[in-house]
Amino acid sequence: MSSTRLVTVTSVSYPATANVTENTSDAFAPSSVDIARNGSVNFIFQSTEHNVTFDVHPGAPSNVGDTYNATVSVTFNTAGSFGYQCTIHPGMTGTVVVR
Repeated sequence: MSSTRLVTVTSVSYPATANVTENTSDAFAPSSVDIARNGSVNFIFQSTEHNVTFDVHPGAPSNVGDTYNATVSVTFNTAGSFGYQCTIHPGMTGTVVVR
């Protein structure tokens, strides 16, 4: 005896851009974002100086130097999970997941 089942596969799309800001308690907000491959993350820095230092990982983008009162866009060309931190403020961490 055999049977047939219909399976529907729905593709998931991820945004091409995401915004990450710093909040008043020196934390990245949101702490994790998902974007599409070849997408970008806009790191929005207010009046307090921060930086973005990516973990050593194949395909990780260049780090963002000490910055304030600016938005820095970082493009991610490689799929994967990219952790990062602000070396000025210990414990200020985040993750970009590129799909």
